[in-house]
This record gives sequence, structure tokens and C-alpha cells, in this order.
Amino acid sequence: MYGFVNNAIKDYVVSTFGQPLWSKVKMECALKPSFLDAEQPYNEELILATAKAVSNHIQIPISDILRGFGERISLTLSEKYKFLMESRGENLKDYLVNLPNFHNRIMLIYPELTPPEFRISNVAPNSLYLHYTSDKSGMKDLLIGYIDGLVKIFNETVFVETVESPHESRPQEVFKINW
Repeated sequence: MYGFVNNAIKDYVVSTFGQPLWSKVKMECALKPSFLDAEQPYNEELILATAKAVSNHIQIPISDILRGFGERISLTLSEKYKFLMESRGENLKDYLVNLPNFHNRIMLIYPELTPPEFRISNVAPNSLYLHYTSDKSGMKDLLIGYIDGLVKIFNETVFVETVESPHESRPQEVFKINW
């Protein structure tokens, strides 16, 4: 992950729970000022640690916090990094179909980035399958929040169902997204 994601997380915490909580979380997680540098790569473990700290302070399940983070990431990208959003498509389906290629291109710009892997299959007029693989466990809820944010951005109604959860022989999540 890069700092623009971390900026979205900070925005979410401050706008939802207030600056005092962000100050506590920042100190507890030993987040350096460069944490918010858009050009600086960070390990996804920091996202999980930040979510855990917020969850512990406000007694909301970490899954809800990660979903909030994910939704805010997509909204922040659409507000502050429009060029990233516009390069992926004009509707949710096109955006998701272009997501794997986008990550491949962005890795050329940010060589230290190790994004999750996305693959699309079973594309039909009203649905598709999104395959998600990450070497970090616990990021499923962040992805679901990200999709929720995209739904708001594109003003579409969708239903997302988990088709497959990770297991030893296949470490991926598969979601069917229906319009």
C-alpha cells in the first residue's frame, strides 16, 4: 500500500470518530509523519494494526472498521486522485474488469508496491466474478468496503456474495457481483 491509502484511513478515522482518536491511534501504532506520504510504500500490516487500535478504542468489530477504511479509500481516490479512477472505467463493471490491468500498470510506477491480486472471470451482462488474492489475511472486509464505496461512486445497485473463501490449496476469495 502507498500513503494515499493511509491518507484515506486517517480521513475516515478523523471524520467518523474525531481527531483525538486519530492522535491516540497514531501514537499507539507508532505511525511516523511519513505514513501519510503518498509516494511512500507501507506494509498492509500497518492497516490491520490501525484498524485493531481503532476497534479497541471504540469497541466496534474490526471487520466494521476495515469496511469503513475500504469505503473511504475508494471515495478518497475518487475525490483526490481522479486520474486513478478515471483510467479504470465509467461504470462499476468496467472499473472491476480493468482493475487487474490497472494494478499491473501501477506497479510499474510504484515498484515497491505489492498489491493484492485481482482476476475477473465469468463476465456476463449482469454479473461477474471477482477473484481476490492477498498474502495478508484479514483484508477481505477492506475489499468489501472498497466495493461499497465504488457502488456509491458509480451510483449503482449491486449484490455481492462470497462464492469461495480461502483455504490451504487455494488462498483466494471469490465474489460474485450482480447488477
